[in-house]
Amino acid sequence: MQTMRSDNIEAAVVQMFDPRRCLIVPRITYVKRIISHECDLLICTANNYLIEVEIKTSASDIRADVKKRHQHRSDYIKHLYFAIPKKLCTEANLKYIPADAGVITVDEVQASFGTFYMASYHRRAKVRGKQKISDNDLIFILRNLQMKFWSNLNHKRLKSKQ
Repeated sequence: MQTMRSDNIEAAVVQMFDPRRCLIVPRITYVKRIISHECDLLICTANNYLIEVEIKTSASDIRADVKKRHQHRSDYIKHLYFAIPKKLCTEANLKYIPADAGVITVDEVQASFGTFYMASYHRRAKVRGKQKISDNDLIFILRNLQMKFWSNLNHKRLKSKQ
């Protein structure tokens, strides 16, 4: 079995949170006064609360997160989750994840049609921030997502013409 890639974890987490019910934005870096650090996944619930998911693929990746100055703090992030491969869900690794953060494990499942990845809660997150985002903040996030989408699409088009 290979090392689980971050895009495998991301896809499983997105499926778990269900993009039909939540706005899920990958790799967002800055949202005005709301978030001043990069989020691997930023999820906005139907009630305008934010959930941050930090994706980790290795034990060293988990340990390195402790050194980040921002510590994933924001009054607007209600819950913080770390999404990790199930095989990394050990006491030795969990001690580096903040006690108030939740843990989502992702398991590689072999089926007759191929491999898929399934996410599940190992530990639920405690409430960190209680501030909802405004509709204007949500529009700002959507604009950010739209710019990223079109920039990536244009980059792919230019690359395919070469």
